[in-house]
Amino acid sequence: MSDSAGKFVDVTHDDTGMVSQYMHCHTIQVTNGQRVSAGDVVATMGTTGNSSGVHLHYSLWTGESYNSDKVDPASALGLECNDAAKGHSRYGRLCAPGNQNMDPGGPYTG
Repeated sequence: MSDSAGKFVDVTHDDTGMVSQYMHCHTIQVTNGQRVSAGDVVATMGTTGNSSGVHLHYSLWTGESYNSDKVDPASALGLECNDAAKGHSRYGRLCAPGNQNMDPGGPYTG
């Protein structure tokens, strides 16, 4: 538990050493040291910590979270900002490393 992140889960990827971090969770579905696989539910979305509404704050790190560098999750997944988001006066500024307005099927639809 963190004052800002609320309830959170860190998942270390064995193949790369990178860490996926899921923050503001409502419930944690795994225990410390538990092995997980793609598709496993590790937590449920919530609004714990410094949060103004239910959402998932996802970060990808090169190593042990705050002791390493952030990685653009869109790049890691091979995704890019969609054109509608890039051209939007409010959301276009979010088309930077780590944003969530991505193709295919990003949440911003225009």
